[in-house]
Formats: sequence, structure tokens, C-alpha cells
Amino acid sequence: MRITRHIIILLLLLFTLPSCGPLRSLAFSVAPPYTEPAEGPRAKIRVVYQGAMVRFYPGETCFNRDNEGAGVAGPYAGFVRCAKRLDMPLQPKKGKFDEFYVKANEPIAVSFYYKSETLTRPDQKMVEECGPVGYLFTPGENALYETKFEFVSRRYCGFVLEKIVKDETGDYQKQPLHGVPASSCPKQKDAGASTPGAPGDVTLPPATGERERRYY
Repeated sequence: MRITRHIIILLLLLFTLPSCGPLRSLAFSVAPPYTEPAEGPRAKIRVVYQGAMVRFYPGETCFNRDNEGAGVAGPYAGFVRCAKRLDMPLQPKKGKFDEFYVKANEPIAVSFYYKSETLTRPDQKMVEECGPVGYLFTPGENALYETKFEFVSRRYCGFVLEKIVKDETGDYQKQPLHGVPASSCPKQKDAGASTPGAPGDVTLPPATGERERRYY
């Protein structure tokens, strides 16, 4: 009875905490969270997860995990979830999403990684993975964006990047953007972050990732 009482108290505390800070810290006990810029030119971006883990790499043209500013945007782990909102228009009617500040006028790489485990029978489970796949782009000052992970087909996954703008009537609408496909940074003998800037004449990675299924 005492153990049950303690569990009930813990659940009540989790659901009644006035701030999501402790829950976010708990969710990011393994992967460091993305840190938003507190000042300077900024833009807003809404991330619609669609089951994928999303990482931001500020100032990068590839997925550089050695970048001290890189971090996970979400989604947050567990059954307790704290939605993050910045009052952006045209919010999705369904699905998990959060809204973040990012630095404007500087490149940022965004990666999506999907993994799920399904019990197909008592002695077997299916692991499905796709990614990391993503892109880089340079946000404009005070601009609004929305990005999401999606399955392009049964075999491939990809991403969507849109800009939220006002039309001539003052209503908001979404305009498709074409982020430059990005991938993990090449491993270098010399430690250090990748150099921000245009991809140059290198061969660009594909805009989609291959969906892989394994059984154990």
C-alpha cells in the first residue's frame, strides 16, 4: 500500500507541476536539448514531429554533433508532454508539434530520425528506422516557418519545409520552400566544427532516406 501511495503522489506531482522545465530536463537526460537564442535577429519555426526525433545544428551546413549549440528539439519523452508555443498562426489540427526561436540570417541544419519498435508476435519484434534525413536553410529575420517529417512512400522518408506568410487579404498561408538536402558531417582527423556556408561543388545528399525494417 505504501508503494502504491508513493506512485500516486509522484503522478500527481508530474501532472500538476507549474512549469515544464523539470519534465524537459528529465526527457533530455540522454540527449542535450536545443538552446534557443535569447537575443539578436531571430525567426520562429514550428516542428511537426510525425514520430521523428528532430535536431537543430545552428550555424552548420551538415549534422555536426560536435557543435556545442546543437541539440534535440523534440519530441519529449514519456507520457507527460509539455507543448511549447510561440503564438504562430496556422497551427496543425492534429499531431505533436512545438515552436522555437532560431537565429536569423545564419545557416541552420535540421535533421529527422525515425525509429519504432513493434511486437509482431510474442517472441519477435520489428524495428523500423529511417534517417537521419534533413536539410539546411537560412531563416529570415522575424520570418515564420513550419517543418515536418513525413514518409514519402513505403520505402522512403523525407521532410517538408514551408514559410508562413500573409497574402494580399491579410490571411496567412503556407508557401513550400526547398531546403538544401544535408547529411552528417564528414569525419575529419582534425577535431573541430564544420565551416558554415554554401555547400559549394560537393555532391549533395539525397532529399529522402531509405526506410529499413529488421526483425528480432
